[in-house]
Amino acid sequence: MSPAATALRLMPSAAPTPRSANDERVRQASASQMSVLINLAGRQRMLSQRLILHIVLLQQGGSLPRQRTARTHAEEALQLMRRSHLQLTQGDRELPGLFSPALQEVFFGAANGDARIQRFMKQAEALLQRRQGTAATDIDTALDELVAEATPMLQLLNQITQVFEQEALLLARREQLAHETLIGNIRNVAREAKMVAFNAMVAAHHAGPAGAAFNVVATRMSAVTDNMDRLAQQALTAGESTA
Repeated sequence: MSPAATALRLMPSAAPTPRSANDERVRQASASQMSVLINLAGRQRMLSQRLILHIVLLQQGGSLPRQRTARTHAEEALQLMRRSHLQLTQGDRELPGLFSPALQEVFFGAANGDARIQRFMKQAEALLQRRQGTAATDIDTALDELVAEATPMLQLLNQITQVFEQEALLLARREQLAHETLIGNIRNVAREAKMVAFNAMVAAHHAGPAGAAFNVVATRMSAVTDNMDRLAQQALTAGESTA
């Protein structure tokens, strides 16, 4: 048995349990995590088609080296697809799992994504592990069923990838809004501090010589608040240019 086949047999095949939004293990995704998740989801599309291709090549026969190569590629594709599916649905130390209602819906809701992907992988695995003496008609039927899933599976995986992309856009918008809110708060504080500094300068002026030292402090405070407001404006402009 090839190393890929051995690893394939050791990998869990049970359907993952969806995590609810209040599960403490479910974390909100960061921008860098979203990039990884989108790449994983996109790669699933390629793996599903590659898996079908090499299983078809394997069933077509040909020379022994050709069959071995087709089997190896098919087993590797299935192994990667199964691992990626678990990473997307269950998460790991680096990834958050299904952290949003939209993701939970596409995998475990009406789209029934998880069950369909699990069924597809089991169909592929059954063809790869077929026993000697299996009737040719049974193999042909199973192969026809797998090939018939090529387009529907690609459409499903496209839909899943689009949901991850939409979540990335929502994350970017939330981060931009949080950034703008923070900058707005800084500018409000700066304006309030500037008003306090202005009132202090007026009070120092009325105090005459006794307020001279206090006037220096108030003037310096006004300059600092001007800088705060300027920096806040620069940060806001920079955030808008990168949005």
